[in-house]
Amino acid sequence: MEMINTKLENNIIKLFRQNNVIFAAIFGSRAKGTATPNSDYDFLIEFAPTFQIPLSRYLPFKSNLEKVVNNNIDIVTTRGLGQKQFKREVLKTMKVIYDERKR
Repeated sequence: MEMINTKLENNIIKLFRQNNVIFAAIFGSRAKGTATPNSDYDFLIEFAPTFQIPLSRYLPFKSNLEKVVNNNIDIVTTRGLGQKQFKREVLKTMKVIYDERKR
């Protein structure tokens, strides 16, 4: 199954730009190409360093992202990667879809 198509990617990037996201990657089954139509999307996201996203903005952001991809999502921030094993797996499988620093 295709990770994401161009139209979907453009809609995702538009949402990222509106919400101070500077880096985003997909990891897990979508990135590995083993996803089924019902597989969720796993996003690794980094917000701008000066931006602290309050819960009152995070929940609508997550909800809007789920609407864009028309599926459930999980979000992990670069600050919240934590455990070595999990971090290693994310970094190994991730596919960068947005990097504001390289624009």
